[in-house]
Amino acid sequence: MSSVFGRLRENSVRARLVRGALGSAGVQAASRVLTLILGVILARSLGPEGYGVYAYAFAIMSLLMIVAEAGVPTLLMREIAAAEGRGAWGLVRGALQRGLQAVTLVSVGIAALGFALLFALKPTITPATFNTLGVMLLLLPVAALSKTVAHAMRGLHKVVASQSLELILWPVLALMLSVALFSFDPTYRTPWIAMSAQFIAVTSTLLLSCALLRRSIPKETLQFPREYETQRWLKSSPQFVMLTAALVINNQVDIVMLAWFSSANDLGVYRVGSQSAILILFGLQAVSAVVAPQISRYHAQSDISGLQILVRRATQATTIAAIIVFCTFYVVGQDLLRTVFGKEYGASFFPMMILATGQLAVAAFGVSGPLLSMCGHEKFLSKAIWLSALGNIGLNACLIPIWNVNGAAIATAITATFWAVYLAWFASKKVGIIVFPVSFESDQK
Repeated sequence: MSSVFGRLRENSVRARLVRGALGSAGVQAASRVLTLILGVILARSLGPEGYGVYAYAFAIMSLLMIVAEAGVPTLLMREIAAAEGRGAWGLVRGALQRGLQAVTLVSVGIAALGFALLFALKPTITPATFNTLGVMLLLLPVAALSKTVAHAMRGLHKVVASQSLELILWPVLALMLSVALFSFDPTYRTPWIAMSAQFIAVTSTLLLSCALLRRSIPKETLQFPREYETQRWLKSSPQFVMLTAALVINNQVDIVMLAWFSSANDLGVYRVGSQSAILILFGLQAVSAVVAPQISRYHAQSDISGLQILVRRATQATTIAAIIVFCTFYVVGQDLLRTVFGKEYGASFFPMMILATGQLAVAAFGVSGPLLSMCGHEKFLSKAIWLSALGNIGLNACLIPIWNVNGAAIATAITATFWAVYLAWFASKKVGIIVFPVSFESDQK
């Protein structure tokens, strides 16, 4: 009888994991669509030059967020989940307080230093760039706190709710505000007004997230005094900072370096191409969210045969989806860019196709990332991401001065391909799983 109840509990947990994964995948899919729509509106309203200034400011904010967050969001999520699981309610309260205090202090300090540097550079930059960067620095602490609160909610098992606020409410509000402001007065179609819409959207999201977090905290927590493990958290924080830094640098280095070597107009053209090319990975993102818990389960059961079949089927799905999008881009991509974003963005076609070629490799081998992290090889994953980020910086520095936007695309595509193949090779060596959409004999063992 006990074994029957045990199986029922296992099935219940499995079903909950699958529902959560599917819900998360749905939220991410909706977020991707909203982000694309917002990008289309901004690109058409601001023009290539204005959109380039906006994209540059957002890329700088992404880099500053590495320091502003101080590794706290992911660390806080882990600590809250662990403390709640042990019933250590005092540690839950202490983690929340220390986490929010740390992010507030560091992010406000970074913003203050940023303003000092911005005013020092004012004579050398355009008014549009100055105003946009100024609003971005106001946005920085609010965005860092919003992300921290969202991760704290995930630690309390409010995953889909927190993602809905962070990934759906934020872009929806930004989209509505941008449309309203641009329609009210055409002179508002500037990058700093677009950044102001983001500021209002993030502030509103933060307020709602704080209210939901307050309701999500278990009542037992309020019955215990706060407990702190500050020294241990300080030791763990740099690990998360390094991993986050590598991911952000890998995603933003082409934008930042292109801004150094090229014009704002070229940057806007490239941004549209990169945003479009990322659609190649839509299938990978959705599939990864669903299969990650299953990878962990197969690995825990030492079921290598089942894990191999799962990985192969997941890779087949992501590769087929990527090929369909790639072929669509190749046949009608240039016309789509001109129709959707505006005729000025026809030049985005070539960088888009170069980037899409690299994304095809990522789609074919992309399950390697979740496979390694779910099988306990996160340290190697962090090292590989850093290696990829450094390679990306070097290639962009070499190729952008020669081929401009196409050089940035080639550098990013080469780095993405190398990273994907390298992870797949390591997975075959350490986990014994071949990450490729073709069936091998080892699948049947």
